[in-house]
Amino acid sequence: MYGIFLALLFPISLFLLMKMPLIQHFILRIALALEKKAPLKYVKFLNSATEVRILEKDGGYWRFRHQLIQDYFAELYEGE
Repeated sequence: MYGIFLALLFPISLFLLMKMPLIQHFILRIALALEKKAPLKYVKFLNSATEVRILEKDGGYWRFRHQLIQDYFAELYEGE
């Protein structure tokens, strides 16, 4: 009886955990890092780009220092 209960409890609890935004956030970060699409330590990466003056940090977000760079990457994205 306990085996059936545990067999049902695990998938249900896993499903409920997957609905939590924090869990989804970390799963997405790990998936992107494994596919080499984004670094796992994203904030460190953005801060290093700020140190070499590619990005500017304003409060809790980063932006490109020059509109030309932003337009270049926007065109690359549109081309996909």
